[in-house]
Amino acid sequence: MTVSTDAAGTADTAGMRTATVSAATGMKGTAGPKTTDTGRTDDLRVQPLADEHLAHFGDILRSTVEPEHQRFLVDNQHGYLDYLRLVTRFPASFPHHRLRVIAGPDGGPAAFADFRVPPSGAGFLSSLVVFPEFRRRGLSRRLLTAFACEFREATTLSLDVFVDNEAAIGLYTSTGLRPIATEYWLVRDLPEARAGSPLAHPDEPASQGLEIRDLPQVMSMHEAYGFSSFVAAGAESRGRVGLLGAEVVNCFEEAAFTDLDFLSTVARTFPDRRTAFHSTPHRGLAGEPGVRLVNTSVRMELSDLSALRSAHDT
Repeated sequence: MTVSTDAAGTADTAGMRTATVSAATGMKGTAGPKTTDTGRTDDLRVQPLADEHLAHFGDILRSTVEPEHQRFLVDNQHGYLDYLRLVTRFPASFPHHRLRVIAGPDGGPAAFADFRVPPSGAGFLSSLVVFPEFRRRGLSRRLLTAFACEFREATTLSLDVFVDNEAAIGLYTSTGLRPIATEYWLVRDLPEARAGSPLAHPDEPASQGLEIRDLPQVMSMHEAYGFSSFVAAGAESRGRVGLLGAEVVNCFEEAAFTDLDFLSTVARTFPDRRTAFHSTPHRGLAGEPGVRLVNTSVRMELSDLSALRSAHDT
């Protein structure tokens, strides 16, 4: 999801939920880290993200998101900046990423955006943040225009933004994006082993936990970056899930989120996990027993990038 501090939204990093939040949106947060620039924008340039920029990031990504929502976002986890360093150092291994900053000659960043462009050409803005000193100076729009002009292989651009982020929605609307879907952010407590579930018979091999392919890599990634995703198989079901932070299980599929036996197996396998999270377009799921609605986001899309490109070219 894009979390733009000049605008806002949600997306997918290694299959996990991210957020777009904008510092110009009035979202609650700290002032954020300082840059060495005094607020001038005439000497700022759009350029690829590099290590020298990340040194200035500090806690800027977390500062633009309400504390109760941080645990559900990839770019709010403890190792996300290290993950970005990995992407910048080994770009061939992350062919979909398009990481860009607006920065001055001293390397101090004014704004950052994490765009994705898969082979289909359907671009996605995963994260956008404008540093406090540079908000309300048009840098979010500048990054969107730069994306459209630099990456001609992109045919559309979409993003997710929290429904209460009116400033961000206004910015994106003025840029030509339109709402196309609504996502409901749902949570439920992970259930304990229940009578009649596979976990009620601990002597049976199938009840010992999930079968997870590439488990060492999954756990190593979570330890290093604070998030990971994988396909897990229980006794009678399987699903794509992820680990987020210290206690959240991200259920990418509704079937995993609603299967209490499967979630019981997850709880047995990862006893430190307490909460299952799922985002869905199905509002009715929020009324199911034990399910709580924690936020709502809207998917916005620009289906034609030609206007951004022509405005830049002229």
